[in-house]
Amino acid sequence: MNIDELLDLMDETLEEAFNVPFSNGKRVVDIDKLRDIIDDIRLNMPTEIRQAKAIVNDRADIVSNARAVLYHRKPL
Repeated sequence: MNIDELLDLMDETLEEAFNVPFSNGKRVVDIDKLRDIIDDIRLNMPTEIRQAKAIVNDRADIVSNARAVLYHRKPL
């Protein structure tokens, strides 16, 4: 699962939790399930950060080459 899916799962888990009577909206959650989701997020974060950096680098190259073509220079 990617981070967005894991965050959605966490949100669903919180929504499905039982309300505690007379507690002003507090809920009882499955702490083990939430910890597993958080661990999965931590494991997936480095991959998605690397992908984001690669996209940013690709974007910079594309913009640089487009500018070179615009100004009739040889692309990098």
